[in-house]
Amino acid sequence: MGVDMVQLNNNHVYDYGKVALLDTLDTLENAGIEYFGAGHNLEEAMNAVYVTLDDKVVAFVGNILAVKNPMQLQPIFNQVRARYDGNLKFWIVGDGKLRKEVESVIATDPSIDVKFWGNLPSEQMPSIMNVIDVLVLPSLNEGLPLVCVEAITCGANVVASATGGIAEVIGAENTVALDDDFVPNMAQKVVNYLKAPSEQVLSSDFSWTEAASRELQELTLCLSTRILRPKA
Repeated sequence: MGVDMVQLNNNHVYDYGKVALLDTLDTLENAGIEYFGAGHNLEEAMNAVYVTLDDKVVAFVGNILAVKNPMQLQPIFNQVRARYDGNLKFWIVGDGKLRKEVESVIATDPSIDVKFWGNLPSEQMPSIMNVIDVLVLPSLNEGLPLVCVEAITCGANVVASATGGIAEVIGAENTVALDDDFVPNMAQKVVNYLKAPSEQVLSSDFSWTEAASRELQELTLCLSTRILRPKA
């Protein structure tokens, strides 16, 4: 259809009642079309949808704490800006103890256009993720970062430090060693994706369908074992 977004806050959206409106929402969601101005409840109807035209967006999403290595964002953003000629914006989504320090450092660098979003409601995050072109995660340590799964699911590319379980999510080829060349190496990987985006595919281990299937198998096995166990 060539439709990317639909505005629903108009005086005819409820002409055919609640069922028709909810059916419209489901149809748009199944088609992958963003909408705003209406929703399944008031909170959803008030959610904003963010669209950046012509610009590429490089973002960090997470707590602004020491373990996330946020002081490396400014030099990474700076080098990405220096190596990429197109329109470019940088976002930092999240909050934490080091936010003011990060803001102060970034404020000294006029070459980078950075927006601090602070903490956002979880229901607003898909709209944010769908705008991001490349997510950067320079963490010093991670477990299995859900933010990487979310970003890839929303179509973003992800570049991150080679620590914890990150490589299991995004692939070792998209990770960067935490060594003396960490900043330039990460910046280059980001630029590569800005110039030539490519789909990053999650392992089936991160599929809700697969997880539910495995859970069902385990529950069935447990119940079968309990049923077949002879009474004492």
